[in-house]
Amino acid sequence: MCNVTAGITVTVVGAVLVVLTCSLSFTLVPNLVESIIKS
Repeated sequence: MCNVTAGITVTVVGAVLVVLTCSLSFTLVPNLVESIIKS
């Protein structure tokens, strides 16, 4: 059972990290592009 819970925890943490990085890139990249274009 410990192995199952550990696997589920790792999967959930990985999914959360992926979602966070995706949302961060979607919010940061446009801002960076705008600043580069304006400069």
